[in-house]
Amino acid sequence: MRRLRAADFEEFGTAPVAFDLYLDNFDGSLAAIKPFRDRCGWLMVAEAQFPMPFITWRRTLVVCVSDHGEVFAPSTAKCVFSIPTSLPRAADDYPPDTLDEAMDDLYRRFIRRTQRDNLAYLAEAQGHTQEKIAVFESECRAREVRIVAALRGLRAERRRADISPEARAEIDSKLMRLSALADDFGPWMRERIRDMRAEDDDLEQAVLDSLSRKGVLEHRYVVRWRARSARGCPPVRLAGRKPETETGQVVISDQSTLVRTAWVNY
Repeated sequence: MRRLRAADFEEFGTAPVAFDLYLDNFDGSLAAIKPFRDRCGWLMVAEAQFPMPFITWRRTLVVCVSDHGEVFAPSTAKCVFSIPTSLPRAADDYPPDTLDEAMDDLYRRFIRRTQRDNLAYLAEAQGHTQEKIAVFESECRAREVRIVAALRGLRAERRRADISPEARAEIDSKLMRLSALADDFGPWMRERIRDMRAEDDDLEQAVLDSLSRKGVLEHRYVVRWRARSARGCPPVRLAGRKPETETGQVVISDQSTLVRTAWVNY
């Protein structure tokens, strides 16, 4: 059974590709393909990207519409990639505006979800920073207690009547070093805390700046599909996992679109 390859779409360039869906050869749940019965329509696949300083969000978006004006849920649209199909051919008409509108709607949902994820990432990062600062301050307080105790002990030892001049001179040297360390410790601690908070400030500014961005939407291909009987027609499958050089992964992890993973050729 032949499967479509990347070359099948490259042969047609940017023009829409048409194929028939043989529903009676589908080996999955019949309820999953029920919306396709007695229907024909269009399918579009696009790659959405939203760059950030800390990550670039990427999603492959899939939309499917019927000639009856129905816009299928992405979870239904992905079924196309597991239904046996005919060989590809050039489409003899052009996609309707509803296909672009459906993709635009899905892309807006991707942007909204990405912005929410960015804000959630910021809140999580700020929470981690506050935890780091709390741990750092606790460690600094413990170190300050040890420095004060060491100074107190050295001063008590220096006041002993039986201490030799050499020992007193060594104690004086230690007292000088510890006193200098105690004087510098507070400013050093505050500077470290400012640095940690400055990283959060930079991240917050980057996230807030991202709220006005639109991202990038790259269209991959457009497909004209028609559901029909496979009697007398040798079916081939559109779906199928091929080597990395021949396949791409359609993944929509955006929970708002309810699309799962499917391997498709493009």
